[in-house]
Amino acid sequence: MRVMLADQRNSVRIALRLFLEEQEGIQIVSEVCRVGELVRDAPKIQPELIILNWDLVGFQINLGEAAPPRRTYAQVKAVVISSLHKLGSNPGVVVLCNQQEDCLPALYAGADAFIDQGQFPAQLPILLKSVRDKRAKIR
Repeated sequence: MRVMLADQRNSVRIALRLFLEEQEGIQIVSEVCRVGELVRDAPKIQPELIILNWDLVGFQINLGEAAPPRRTYAQVKAVVISSLHKLGSNPGVVVLCNQQEDCLPALYAGADAFIDQGQFPAQLPILLKSVRDKRAKIR
């Protein structure tokens, strides 16, 4: 399974890469740290799965002094996730949630699954396989 990692924290990307590369059949094909890089690189790389931090740098909209409501961020995230699902490789999108309250909005935005960062990592390969299988049925 070809996996793309999208997280602004180098330590998280390294930990995910090291853990996932130990799993049979998983290959990390790209790592990005901003939404712009994700949107630019994913069509070229055509990953089968994208692990995406819900708070990835670039989702925030700068409106000067007026902070946009949280739902605006969720709408932007939904557009990005929807565009990722439309890639030729039909990738699954698994969202890393930093806070428990972000998990359901991630699913509403179109993520195939979420990982609460406090979850035990041994569950991750099983989750990724189930997402890949689910996306394969959609093709």
